[in-house]
Amino acid sequence: MRKIGISLAEVDATKIVEDSEEFLVVPATIAREGVFPYPEGKAYKPAAELKEAAWTAEGAWITVEKHPDTIVVTARTDIKGKVEGAKFCDKINAIQGNLRFFKAKCNATFLDEIKTGKRKDVSLGFFYDFDATPGKWDDQAYDFVQRNILIDHVAAGVPVGRCRSPYCGIAVDQLIRKVALDPEETEAFIHIPVRDAGDFVQESFRTIDIDADKGIKAVIGKLGSDPEGSTHIQKFLFDKSKDWTIEKAQAWVDQYKKSADAEVCGTEASADACCEIERARRLLES
Repeated sequence: MRKIGISLAEVDATKIVEDSEEFLVVPATIAREGVFPYPEGKAYKPAAELKEAAWTAEGAWITVEKHPDTIVVTARTDIKGKVEGAKFCDKINAIQGNLRFFKAKCNATFLDEIKTGKRKDVSLGFFYDFDATPGKWDDQAYDFVQRNILIDHVAAGVPVGRCRSPYCGIAVDQLIRKVALDPEETEAFIHIPVRDAGDFVQESFRTIDIDADKGIKAVIGKLGSDPEGSTHIQKFLFDKSKDWTIEKAQAWVDQYKKSADAEVCGTEASADACCEIERARRLLES
């Protein structure tokens, strides 16, 4: 049975790809593997189905605040932007892409609310085949499976999302760190997170040296639950030119976590003044 579905996510525009006179472009995760409630019961979106459907999100129209009254896009006046660079991310089993809003078609207040995070939820409109086979995924029971997915549009700024941030939505880096505190290797550094980046006030992040000679830095910031309080370490950075590997860096962090709570004392952290950094230094010397 071929059906039309709505799948919701969430926007958190902590990263902006482009903010020009004509366009606002923000990265997004628009659909992710999982079990979600529908009128017919709980639906399972398999990763394999999303992977096969990812290319159909390329160029999908964006509507704002709600889905079209016709459920799928049939009128030019509903179109406020389009999806670009759609792809499937195996790391998080999700479809990602950029949302390009056409400023001439969008209300300025709405765009400001997207940029400031007041408008967070996005919702996917799509076609699918109804597979009535029940089962379990990740210990969650489901009543049916959504197969042969074809994406029609993405509605941005809707009131409530099924797949909530940070599992779906804009600011993909944050999503990846939230789903799992996995090490990450870039061209110059090994990144070892110790806390979820989504727990922090995004504007409070800064990088400090722990040991310049050994190539260890830390990214610190204020927690969203205590924005006026102490700064905390979100992740460590290890300079690969100092012969750090993921294995060595993870071992150092594991040792660090045994003797420190990852808190940097004071509101103006420095490598010399903060008790937490001093504990880290002692670990380096052990």
